[in-house]
Amino acid sequence: MAKKSKGRSSKKSPAKKSTGHPGRTRPTSWLGNLELSGVANPLKRMAPQWHAWFARTQGPGSAGESGDALASATILLAALARSTGNLSVTAYTADALGKTLGQMGQVVEEVDLPVAIEVAALYTDFLHETGNWSGSDQEYAAVLALLDRLQGQDAPIGRTPKVLSAKDDLAALEDIAAIKHAHALLGWVGQGVQATGTGAIRLRDISPAAALLGVQARVLVAGEEKDYGHLATWSEPDIHEVRSMREVPVLGQMWQSMLDTGILEARSTKVVPGPACETFSGGTAQAQLEIYRLFLATLLTSWLKDLSGRLLVGNFLATALTGVLADALAGRPRATGTIAAASLIGGVLMRELRFLETLGLIVIDAHLWVPSELVRPHAQALAADSEARLAAADSV
Repeated sequence: MAKKSKGRSSKKSPAKKSTGHPGRTRPTSWLGNLELSGVANPLKRMAPQWHAWFARTQGPGSAGESGDALASATILLAALARSTGNLSVTAYTADALGKTLGQMGQVVEEVDLPVAIEVAALYTDFLHETGNWSGSDQEYAAVLALLDRLQGQDAPIGRTPKVLSAKDDLAALEDIAAIKHAHALLGWVGQGVQATGTGAIRLRDISPAAALLGVQARVLVAGEEKDYGHLATWSEPDIHEVRSMREVPVLGQMWQSMLDTGILEARSTKVVPGPACETFSGGTAQAQLEIYRLFLATLLTSWLKDLSGRLLVGNFLATALTGVLADALAGRPRATGTIAAASLIGGVLMRELRFLETLGLIVIDAHLWVPSELVRPHAQALAADSEARLAAADSV
């Protein structure tokens, strides 16, 4: 990632390809609350200086990696703030940094610890070379000595380094169901399909559109009653009986998220490919990766918003589920059995989490996890949800 800096004596410099996130998690408390932690906003203010420094020190062709490198540094600093209570992004001690790296190595499954160390080295170089380091010279020297020592060590036994490039991340995201569903819907839309005045799928088209996503749906005729028997077991019905596309959760949320991200565009009584369609369907790996991430974050945000809007228990469910996801992002995945056994709401919690699993957005085995390539979309969705809740509270 970083070339050897003038102020450092390490024998190993971070490789450019190592700008990915330093670990594989599933949602994070320190990731999910980045906007509230006091870490993300100071880093945003330094972002222009960071990008200029990165381009100067990493050479031609590095611009596409700058954002990923800063995102990785954000994760590391959020972990540092959470484990030590130090919210400063311009100074840290060798003891605090070593403690945080050690904790990340313990709590995050399949963590690429060498990459996390490289991220720390790159960010420390940036602070010192741009005059942003606010700690003492002695503290800086101690941090350099720690990083030099750590970079001279092998990865812990049993941990296999895993560095993902933009192309690797893109390939991983292309393999998940939500992205495949979006491409299927784009193919169905073609040059455009008739829609309602609000951009929703027409009643006559709900069944074939749902079938593209592997879901059966039947539109109820006037006066016909809906069967709610499946709710007794907190399961999804074999056939969704609906009066609108939004009553097929996967279809309604996928479609709306594609509209919200510009992959589709509503025009009067027709929906056509939107301005982001071309990038979503192809283009450079980095550009396509970013629109994939934006779409997935929007889809997760839509899911949380839908939960919050449900009568009586909506906000309670959304709060409980964001807590589950935040713990997974923090490297403290909850046991599936514990979630299912939650008093009164365990069944509905698992039903909603199984919904995310069918979209490929989480992994459920003995515990609930978020794959590393999905950390950023989850973090963005949880941050957006937190901001929405704060805004709602302020408006009361």
